[in-house]
Amino acid sequence: MLKFSYPTPMRGAQSLSSIPFGFLRRPANGNDQPMQGWVAVEEGDYALAVATDTRAAYDALEGELRVNALRSPIFADHGGKRDERAEFTDQGEHQFRLMLMPAEGDYVPVEREAAQLLSPAERIAGACHKGTLPQSQAGISIDAPNVELVALKRPEEEGGKQFFFYV
Repeated sequence: MLKFSYPTPMRGAQSLSSIPFGFLRRPANGNDQPMQGWVAVEEGDYALAVATDTRAAYDALEGELRVNALRSPIFADHGGKRDERAEFTDQGEHQFRLMLMPAEGDYVPVEREAAQLLSPAERIAGACHKGTLPQSQAGISIDAPNVELVALKRPEEEGGKQFFFYV
């Protein structure tokens, strides 16, 4: 296993990790834990966060935050026969991004940076048109930094639209 290690002076730190539509505080006890997008170690008003585009596990102990980079267990190894057909995970060349940032108790910027790493904005070049619509237009505008539109759909039964927000 290969891990990226980020030592900090926060010896009594606890860890926080993102989960779908939120985050969990966990004890920093050295056990591998799952994450989705970002993880942080926090002590008092101070925190160090790591956002990532593809890594999904970490551990933290005595202020040191370690993000799992590569693992190499056999796929679906349930103690069976290991022969030339046994394949290992995380073999070959890998590319991923990690971003370090201070959090200071506010995890909204960390969540946003992780979301941008996971799903970067794509530039789509459009052609000029002679229609009546403007060249660009916003369908919805959200001014609160802690609110994210996660889905917009038509209701199954009635007309109109349904908006789903993450706060």
